[in-house]
Amino acid sequence: MTEVLWTRWQSSLKPRGDPDAVYNTDKLKISDTITEVCADSDGYIQSIQSELIGKSSMILGGGRTAKDDVIDLSVGVVLSKKIGDKVSKGDVIARIYCDNADKTKEAETMIKDAYTFSQEYVEKNVLIKGIVG
Repeated sequence: MTEVLWTRWQSSLKPRGDPDAVYNTDKLKISDTITEVCADSDGYIQSIQSELIGKSSMILGGGRTAKDDVIDLSVGVVLSKKIGDKVSKGDVIARIYCDNADKTKEAETMIKDAYTFSQEYVEKNVLIKGIVG
């Protein structure tokens, strides 16, 4: 049964491009244009609104607003700074991968709005709180 599902999943990838890209990510196309999003002020990153980051990726084409929308696998957002990181004005906090200037500008505004800065030290989130067993 598992082999049948695996084969179906692989065949479902063919209309979307080269199914070998699942195993060899070098085959994935990446946008030729990378835009750096920079901090507007000094301080510590207090919070990041993940919903705005997700919406910015969707605007670029990396997500669907309707089930028949086509996802552009070459676009995306990479966050360079996380909660608790100290930043100076002009530091890169994120990078946008997209060849469409209008979409990039809209996504950049959303990403900047997603970040909240504090002048006071912000403790970094602990990702692993403990190991069971």
